[in-house]
Amino acid sequence: MDRDVIEALKQLERERGLEFKTVLEALKAALLSAYRRYYHEEVGLRIDIDEETGRVRVFSQKEEEVDGKKVVKEVEITPEDFGRIAAQTAKQVILQKIREAEREKLYHEYAGKE
Repeated sequence: MDRDVIEALKQLERERGLEFKTVLEALKAALLSAYRRYYHEEVGLRIDIDEETGRVRVFSQKEEEVDGKKVVKEVEITPEDFGRIAAQTAKQVILQKIREAEREKLYHEYAGKE
């Protein structure tokens, strides 16, 4: 991913009247879903997207034993081909999240009116 993706998200924000954070969270959820689907890892995953550069990183929590104590460390595990794989899976999840956000916005707009 790169800066073009961030620009596309901001364009969605303007066109659909959605908050950038909502769109960004939808993208993170989509990428997390894609990672879980293709790499079969379920627990302790986190996606980080740099809002300036569009760089995506995947982190996993790993338990290690240090001096007889269990320590949880976060390790970057972003695969090289993740962008291609993520794009295939992310599209549907993003569209679904956007539709949900639009419905919620519409609901709140008309909730007080009868």
